[in-house]
Amino acid sequence: MYCQGMSITDISARTGIKRHTVWKTLKQLKKESSSEVSVPYDRWRKGKKRTGARPPFGFCILEGELVRDPKEYPTLLLIFSLWTKGTSVTSIVNLLGEKGLRSRTGKQWSYRVVQSITERIESKELVMMQSKLWFSDEYLKGISTNSRNKPFKKE
Repeated sequence: MYCQGMSITDISARTGIKRHTVWKTLKQLKKESSSEVSVPYDRWRKGKKRTGARPPFGFCILEGELVRDPKEYPTLLLIFSLWTKGTSVTSIVNLLGEKGLRSRTGKQWSYRVVQSITERIESKELVMMQSKLWFSDEYLKGISTNSRNKPFKKE
């Protein structure tokens, strides 16, 4: 009856079965009929263009390649050097505020934003290579741009 266009209320009125019972039965039938096998993430992501997510702080996407952002990169270097010297996240936030440096959105730095940057440093996602900050190969494998064959540009 539902496939013929009748509403749950119509089916309930015609059969004498409670609306909730009709709804519950229809829901169960939909679950049984949809036997979708989940697609692995790598296969799903293959061929997809870049997502709406912003690139990590200090970097931008230029012509489909991940490159250093000239405005944000010096601040990222400062955060990296302070963190590797053992400065706390709170002290880094305060120092950035004192220097008048703003976050990507133009606001004052928050503890959580600086903490996420330091977590990338701690997990070795963000590393110093040839006196420049760059992402580790493991991190770069997880993100893609317009083409899988086109590597990220390292400056």
